[in-house]
Amino acid sequence: MKSFAVPFGLVSLTFSQTYAFPGVQSRAEPAGCAQYDEAVRVIRLHVTNADYFCNYFLAGDRSYSPLPAQGPAVLVSHCTCLLQEDNKTIPKANSAILTKVPALSSVTCNAKYQALVQSQYALPSSLCSALANTTAAQSPISGMTVTQVMEGCKCILPSPSSSTTISTTTTAKPKPATTSSRTTTKTTTTTITKPSVTTTTTKGTTTTTTTKKGSTISPPPTTKPHTSSTTSTTRVPSSSKASTVTSRSTSTTTKASTTTTRVPTTTTTTTTSPSATPSFFQVVHARDEHLSAWALNSAGTLNYTTTYRGYGLDNEEEESPCGFALGPSNEIYFAHEDDTLHVTFPQPSPWTNSTSITTGIGYSSCQPLAVAPRHASPDGILLDIFAANRHFDDVLAVTSLMSNGTWTTPVPIGTYRYEAESDSIATARRAGQVAADVFSITGDELLVVSTFSPRTGNWTTQALSGAVFGSETAIGLGNQFSDSAVTDVYALDHTGALTVTYFDGTTGVGPTALTAASTFDSEGAATVVERKEGKFVFIVNGQGHLTVTNVTAGAGGALVTPTIILEDIEWDDHSGIVLSTLPDPKSAPGVYFVNERGALIFVALGADGTWNGTTVAQTQELR
Repeated sequence: MKSFAVPFGLVSLTFSQTYAFPGVQSRAEPAGCAQYDEAVRVIRLHVTNADYFCNYFLAGDRSYSPLPAQGPAVLVSHCTCLLQEDNKTIPKANSAILTKVPALSSVTCNAKYQALVQSQYALPSSLCSALANTTAAQSPISGMTVTQVMEGCKCILPSPSSSTTISTTTTAKPKPATTSSRTTTKTTTTTITKPSVTTTTTKGTTTTTTTKKGSTISPPPTTKPHTSSTTSTTRVPSSSKASTVTSRSTSTTTKASTTTTRVPTTTTTTTTSPSATPSFFQVVHARDEHLSAWALNSAGTLNYTTTYRGYGLDNEEEESPCGFALGPSNEIYFAHEDDTLHVTFPQPSPWTNSTSITTGIGYSSCQPLAVAPRHASPDGILLDIFAANRHFDDVLAVTSLMSNGTWTTPVPIGTYRYEAESDSIATARRAGQVAADVFSITGDELLVVSTFSPRTGNWTTQALSGAVFGSETAIGLGNQFSDSAVTDVYALDHTGALTVTYFDGTTGVGPTALTAASTFDSEGAATVVERKEGKFVFIVNGQGHLTVTNVTAGAGGALVTPTIILEDIEWDDHSGIVLSTLPDPKSAPGVYFVNERGALIFVALGADGTWNGTTVAQTQELR
């Protein structure tokens, strides 16, 4: 399975204006603020008025963070340090005077307020999503009421049905906080935005593609996944095999040679823009020549189902998760048979044709991809796409979406070579990072990681393991885009054991076996779900059974026996399974999957400790 998720920012300034909040108290500068220097810089990059923002956040209940990669727990420390740097007092939690937050469905999109919100926050959709998830709040923007902010957010977080945009002459605006170099794009928003219209002209050997301007990617919010530090016993159905083996695996620390790649700044002129962030998420499945998408809201309610015909896989036997990756606005990227990368935008009807986004060649149809939005990138990059590329002798290559809508020419990262149809590319970002780390399994069966330095503009690649993984073993990642400084990398080794490797940005520790050998096939998809009940890894085993492994239970070193939660998912080839989960960290642990007949199923942990399956959508014709 590919993993993906969330992004970027713009410019920074320090502000001197003082904002009064009730219940303010003075606090000495906390020890250790130096370690948060980068995180504080990121806040200033994201928010035009950083002082007001941190007062707003700290004076609230501190349960939601509008900033990706800075969950509420760490944002308390980061904002405290930021205000101390600016010689501001620190508000007490829950000291703000609150106003009722109107439901998003009850307000009307207001283009003027939309522009004001976008001028204050580089990630307006993250702010809006956080605000929409609260019932009462102080306004996050000085000079605007909560209702006005929500009317602007209505344009930024459209619902699946049509919405109306209105204009206003109201003069309310944020208090100026000196001049910012951030630019604001004025847009008219409807809920279902058609993709950009592209015209291509060729002169000699140069191809220029121009696109009517659309909206830029607006990522969904990222909140801190909650994991339990204790082991709890849950009741499972009688068909489950529950036993524990009390042997312990050995962890090793791997230090490998590294390679560094400088990414050039030249860009192609091919441009495209995804539609504004939907207020729902997608489960996408590929089968034969079609893509099918199920759009669900944050509660898991189905909004619509749609099919894109003409996806163009290599042959009729190809299945998910073949060659596509979801972007932060639910746009779908895939390698086209014309050897370039394409993007398409799921819509109820019609689902539009895909558009080429790169002039670089060397991408194979059904080529697995990984997508990772940037976070406050100083060079204006919004999003990276990673895939092995034949043009570079099957080395991993990256192409990036710039803030002006252009895509960079693909460039190679490192020297490791990959199998043509490896499923083992995934991305995750540690706390405070600009670009996500890229984890992959090479053709030599090594687990490697590529990391990016925003200061040098270099990608550095190092091996985290020996040759113990199959090249078609998908990677599942824990602590993705959370507060953690360490990423958990889950993969199946040659023995059929589920393993974990920990990466802290410098060193890899592992791989360590979490289950006994021969528990799984050596190939298969793994999806990690992190909830307050624990950290769960869902895998379809060689017998076609959907299994779950509570890796929190194995935190003490004991091997864990997976629980079989569904014995027959009606797939002859378990690689055809797509596992997806609700993005809401407060939802029950569970996964969606599409069975061979095309029905969408959700299996979740019930309050009584049993795993229960529900058919979300009936059989859909996939052929």
